[in-house]
Amino acid sequence: MTNEKGIIIAVIMAIVLLSTGAATAIISAFGSAFGWAFGGIMGVLIVLMIIFAGFNKR
Repeated sequence: MTNEKGIIIAVIMAIVLLSTGAATAIISAFGSAFGWAFGGIMGVLIVLMIIFAGFNKR
């Protein structure tokens, strides 16, 4: 069970990082301010995901 959850979390993190990189590259064409704001939002979401995963392990 824990291994499966870990693999799922790892896959989700990889997809999030890849989509974040692509979206940031697209947004950077519009302006660095958008890129910084989007990066901050994604950072918060990733931290929340890590905290949520930590609670799930309990």
